[in-house]
Amino acid sequence: MNSIKRNMVRKIRKIIEKNEKFLVLSHIEPDGDSVGSVIALAEGINFIKGKRCTAYYPVDIPQRLRFLVKRRNIARKIKNLDHDVAFILDCSNISRIAGLSLSELKHMTIVNIDHHISNLYFGDINWVEPEMSSVGEMIFEIFSNMQLPRLALEGIYTALITDTGKFTYKNVTERTLKTAAKLVRLGVEPYKIASYLYHNFPHNFLNILGLALLNAKRLLDGKVLF
Repeated sequence: MNSIKRNMVRKIRKIIEKNEKFLVLSHIEPDGDSVGSVIALAEGINFIKGKRCTAYYPVDIPQRLRFLVKRRNIARKIKNLDHDVAFILDCSNISRIAGLSLSELKHMTIVNIDHHISNLYFGDINWVEPEMSSVGEMIFEIFSNMQLPRLALEGIYTALITDTGKFTYKNVTERTLKTAAKLVRLGVEPYKIASYLYHNFPHNFLNILGLALLNAKRLLDGKVLF
């Protein structure tokens, strides 16, 4: 871990240590990294004695990711915003935040954790690491010195496998694979996560996919399928 990353991790751990009530948000159009990271961070903080963390996602979660949320009460509405800290995950800019505006969060400490190079650094604390495969990998760094519940580990693994295209994209590094190996050693079952994500599609989805492929057009001498 380089010195900049080490300092950011230390700073975020201190924020968690010194505060009690936390809110975790992510972007519209949820994906494996956003949902997995929200679950992992909320579960990790709630696992610490004396801490309370609300995972807020006021949108429909895709069916293939619902295995992460069925055992976790994700808030669809927020009655009051009396939290000390708001973690905003995987959002390159404030217009992407699902459900709340930055003005509604201004009384909280805003911690912006992201791996997109286009991030606008809108937080009070901005940990942006474009070389990281996923925000899930960054969340694992925060808790690398602590115990995590199973659901948090599964959330991080989901973030890794989806944002790396099943570990096939160019963003996969030795660190990414080592993180995945650690998660497996801690109890994550890769075949179980893969079955939820890639092997259990509803019939309606397969019909739509079939229609899409049937009507696909080839462009640029077959290099692009549209």
